[in-house]
Amino acid sequence: MSSPFLMVSVFRDNNRLQLTPLKTFSIEVAIFVAVGIYAALTAITSLNTASAYRLWGYITLPSCIVAIAYLTTLYYLSRHHSHHHFPALAPTHSPARTPVRARILAAFLLITSLAPMYWGVAHRAHTAAPPEHEIGANLETYVVERSGQLLLHTGTPYIDAGHLATPHVADYNPYSPLLAIFGFPTSWWGTHWWTDVRLYLLPATVLVLLLTWLLAHKPAIPESALLLLVAVPPVTMNFVAAGIDALLVALLLLCAVAAFHDKPATAALAGLAGGIALGMKLTALPVVLVVLIALAYQWGAARRPHTAHPAAHPAAHPAARSAERSAERSAAHPAAQFAVFTVVLLAVTLAAYIPFYLKNPDAMVENIIHYPSGSAAVTSSAQGGTPGQLIAATGPVGVWIARALLFLAGIALVVWMVKRPPSTLVRTLWICAVGLTAAMLLMPASRFGYLIYPAVLAAGALVARDAQEGTRDAQAGIRDMQKGNSCGKNCHE
Repeated sequence: MSSPFLMVSVFRDNNRLQLTPLKTFSIEVAIFVAVGIYAALTAITSLNTASAYRLWGYITLPSCIVAIAYLTTLYYLSRHHSHHHFPALAPTHSPARTPVRARILAAFLLITSLAPMYWGVAHRAHTAAPPEHEIGANLETYVVERSGQLLLHTGTPYIDAGHLATPHVADYNPYSPLLAIFGFPTSWWGTHWWTDVRLYLLPATVLVLLLTWLLAHKPAIPESALLLLVAVPPVTMNFVAAGIDALLVALLLLCAVAAFHDKPATAALAGLAGGIALGMKLTALPVVLVVLIALAYQWGAARRPHTAHPAAHPAAHPAARSAERSAERSAAHPAAQFAVFTVVLLAVTLAAYIPFYLKNPDAMVENIIHYPSGSAAVTSSAQGGTPGQLIAATGPVGVWIARALLFLAGIALVVWMVKRPPSTLVRTLWICAVGLTAAMLLMPASRFGYLIYPAVLAAGALVARDAQEGTRDAQAGIRDMQKGNSCGKNCHE
């Protein structure tokens, strides 16, 4: 679905573009219609074979109808009444506007995320079907639960599937070792509804998002960010499937936000979040690398004033020596941030991988490298009809072509970062969103559900941009007040 990213292009400059009620209404209804059609296809057609996604479709389709009816009613009433009576339909930046529309979008996201997930948990516990049938949950739910059992009983979360006589998809675990922790309840108490891994991944995701929001100084969530999340079905579908990618992208958001907090302590938190994300799934690697490059750029930018204007005669110019020492102090913080982030990131990542690699290196490489890349004995279950997957499906040559295209996309991303470095949180998140979109489309083993990563990161960029511009407007207002006070005093004198 291309509608989410078309919508981003419309709303990205919403602080300079005031949308009329008709345009706002049209965009929102179009998004809900598209999502509703996709939900209907998922719920009632043979295109979808996973019952967990059918549950999502059963709940999302009526939710879309209710949302469209509500928005249509608001728009109809606004045609006959002033915005004073219906502020929800005021122009985008009108003072009369209220967060009613944002609440509608937020309620839709909550309902279509949580209701199918809890229904799936109950349905799975009631049927007790084999995991390969994917009744009430996707296969990855079972894989994480089994990895926890394997870790506690064998010391490794992986089966050496490469040496099995007839390996099956269910034998593989493409996730990194730390994710096995969420399978511990099943190992301790058995398979019951209360040991379903989704019930533990959900609160962990909520806590990480809450910490990120608090660390970012409680920014308001703009309608454009919420609408983007609504427009990308994998955002809400992920919770009924397993919730793994939702937790991972939440950790990546925390990593980026903490890295731009200008303190070594928060740089340590960023390194911890990035290391945990890497310790759960290698998909986190591109985002963590971009954050590392952003911190390196900040360090380099902080050093430039010191090197660009050296004092010609330090002994003769005390002011120049003072400026030089100030520049050195200002460069120390980015240097410390970069060092702390790198050390913590490496420490957590190595601690997550080395013990299990030493335990059985063949099993680990087969599961987390060969299987996701499409070079294992069994084809990855991540088959979503993406361009990279379709090219790779043509044969060995197609696999190498897909890998070459992925490599070229990486080169293009590097060139972009050289020309427009990730100097701010907003730009960093946009780079990550665009880069991951290209990666998800071109990887030999990929699926539509992975679009949750660029969608959430792009929504984070919209939130950060609104907060950044709000801060800039507030500072301009303070300066204007100070100028006014100064003028008042001078005029009085």
